[in-house]
Amino acid sequence: MIALKDEADKKRLLRVTAGNVRWSHLYVSRHRDFFPSDCVGGPKRTAKANTIEIELEGLGRTVKTDIGSDAKTRKPRGFLRGREWVRQFFEYHAVKPGALLALERLSERAYRLSVQPRAQAVALECAEFFAGIGLVRLALERQNWHVVFANDIDPKKAEMYCHNWPKDDHLKVGDIHEINADDVPNCTLFMASFPCNDLSIAGRWEGLNGKESSTFWGLIRILRETGRRRPPLIMLEDVLGFLMRHKGRDFEQALLAVHELGYAVDAVILNAIHWAPQSRPRLLVIAERDEGQKTQSCALMSDVRPEALFDFISSHPDIRSNIRDLPPLPAPRIQLEDIIEDLPDENPHWWNKERADYFMSQMSVRHALAYSSAQQSDWSQERHARVEPETA
Repeated sequence: MIALKDEADKKRLLRVTAGNVRWSHLYVSRHRDFFPSDCVGGPKRTAKANTIEIELEGLGRTVKTDIGSDAKTRKPRGFLRGREWVRQFFEYHAVKPGALLALERLSERAYRLSVQPRAQAVALECAEFFAGIGLVRLALERQNWHVVFANDIDPKKAEMYCHNWPKDDHLKVGDIHEINADDVPNCTLFMASFPCNDLSIAGRWEGLNGKESSTFWGLIRILRETGRRRPPLIMLEDVLGFLMRHKGRDFEQALLAVHELGYAVDAVILNAIHWAPQSRPRLLVIAERDEGQKTQSCALMSDVRPEALFDFISSHPDIRSNIRDLPPLPAPRIQLEDIIEDLPDENPHWWNKERADYFMSQMSVRHALAYSSAQQSDWSQERHARVEPETA
């Protein structure tokens, strides 16, 4: 669920996802400040003194609940305890993915849960380029976007995409340079996670003119040819090398190309570690069509705009910006050690020597040096552990 704060901070709006309905969960992981600090209990139901009360609209009942914690890590879970009352509320109101729920605070420990009236539906249609197997589509659909066009050049990825969405026929398999702009329907958003091979430090580092990453210009060509049908929004996603390559000149060149088509841009850096136990930083560009209107061009350094990105924005006033005021990123909640399996050495899931050697041979020089340094450090610690008892 995605929650939105109102100005008085007396109500949170929770948008229901398919996962919420499937598992009868009411997620509040990003909204702990909306509840008393002591309402986080143990793995099993806590004492009544620490619970909160929620009045369920339409059901004529009030439930007592809290936020449970993980039995192993003791860290707070991301949802309110109890599935049965959530399931009953969803069933009574026929709650579907995309619905908005209102959680209103009545007093320090009393709340009311209700269903927000549906506003007039707005068509959120998207075209996704470099679609792969459809992972971006999966995220977009959870936010009520409807993908009406998709393109990827890889037939194997396209096969998996079609298995994921067997009822759709809008996937065009082929080179983006050969896509006819007239084949792309009118929509609100163009989404493009273009190849990072020439931008990643683990890749060829050839930039936007490299064989793979130069497909970005195929997207720009389609945007140019759509003319007045250009979408109101564009989102680009790639590795941090997009910002760093050629000392920022590639990034500047890309933003100027978008800017010249009538868009103001914003850029943020998000790392998956804030939501999952994996460090995977990505640079996202959000471009909004404004046809030269006056926009906000002052950026503040923050966790979504660290120093390197802040410096770029500040030093390029020729690129029209529309900087958004974004909330702080959530603190990481799950560590790799919380979910990783401790497999015995003989388990068949371990790679054999041939596969491991092949993987090591694909490493960039920088990664290989980092691995070698880590190995040396582990060896030194092991040797120190063996020697220390003898010298004590």
